[in-house]
Amino acid sequence: MAEILQTLASLSVLVFVVSSMLAMGLNLTIAQIAGPLKNVSLAVKALVANFVLAPLLAYVILLVVPLSEAQSIGLMLLATEGASV
Repeated sequence: MAEILQTLASLSVLVFVVSSMLAMGLNLTIAQIAGPLKNVSLAVKALVANFVLAPLLAYVILLVVPLSEAQSIGLMLLATEGASV
């Protein structure tokens, strides 16, 4: 019974995340998506912050704060996902 509930909970989370992303994405126009990309400097800074600075900060935190292996993996996953900043 516990396995069934765990599977159902995991599936529910997946459906929620995918449907939320689709709902948000379908409300945007092409101009609204492409608009922020016209400011190249801002786009590059955001990419550097998301993919360089956030993982680097997480790595420094891992060096300073003793965490379990599971917590360390979770922190690095959160730091390396694209929307962390």
